[in-house]
Amino acid sequence: AEPVDVQRTPRIDRNLLTLFAVAFVVALIATGIFYGLFVGQAQTSTQGGPTLVVAAKSLDRGAVLKQEDLKSAPYPAGREIKGAFATSSQLLGATVLEPIQADEPITQARIAPRNQGSAESVIPKGLRALSLHVADSGGVISMLRSGQRVDVQMISGAGAETRLFTVLQNVEVLNVPAPENGRPVVNVLVKPEDAETLALADSAGRIRLALRHPKDDIVRPGAPLSLTTLLRSTAAANRKTEASPEFAARH
Repeated sequence: AEPVDVQRTPRIDRNLLTLFAVAFVVALIATGIFYGLFVGQAQTSTQGGPTLVVAAKSLDRGAVLKQEDLKSAPYPAGREIKGAFATSSQLLGATVLEPIQADEPITQARIAPRNQGSAESVIPKGLRALSLHVADSGGVISMLRSGQRVDVQMISGAGAETRLFTVLQNVEVLNVPAPENGRPVVNVLVKPEDAETLALADSAGRIRLALRHPKDDIVRPGAPLSLTTLLRSTAAANRKTEASPEFAARH
């Protein structure tokens, strides 16, 4: 049998340990490079990807865009939104041409730039925009949105002489701006001849609005209604009901 070289065994063990140490260091460096290149890139793509400007709240037609009306949102993956804006500074002072719901993208087709006249962009040719100072319709006003339709009523007189007139029917709402001196204001679109009628009614009486169903465009003939006539009609209807056999049978 060959003699064992006791001097070589420790040297081999030291070489193996050195090799293992070098391999471990190389593995650590490779792991760090992989994490920095791939994991960091993945985080950037999810957190710092492209964005677009959307509405921070519902916007009516005719609204002039302010910073609080806008916010940024991630660009939808796999979709192309034509005319979208990347920054809100591009939109400040622009005028909304059609209603925009909260979180909807704001695009070039839906706004008039700052350097264009807002009236020219918002008011259709041949129509007039008119402001109505509305009374006693707070609940309806809170429901109003641009493009909806209303009937305009006027109340005049006081006490027994109170009268109600339906001035115009099926009138389009342009927008609902901030109240003037605490009094609600609604801007509407009407024909030139109707603008004079509404202007007179707005200055002479108290305006109320009746909100229409979106598919109801029927205009019904009507006559002025007075409080005295209403009370007489109600009393006559009550007497007729009390004289009926059905009422007598129940009582």
